[in-house]
Amino acid sequence: MMTIEEIQSEIGHLSDEHLSKVIAYAVHLKNLRDPESAAILKERLDDKDPEHWLTIEEFEARLEDS
Repeated sequence: MMTIEEIQSEIGHLSDEHLSKVIAYAVHLKNLRDPESAAILKERLDDKDPEHWLTIEEFEARLEDS
């Protein structure tokens, strides 16, 4: 079994395409384990109001803060 550090290191070397697939798979697993998170994610993805959207910079800043 790999450690989290080994997994992070391996992920760090992935191409953009493969990284996107890993992210999508991780979100999928989280949604399977936590239906409430899935519902929140769906609600946010379905939100058509641009006032609720983040810019790339805002999104990246939030990632850095978490």
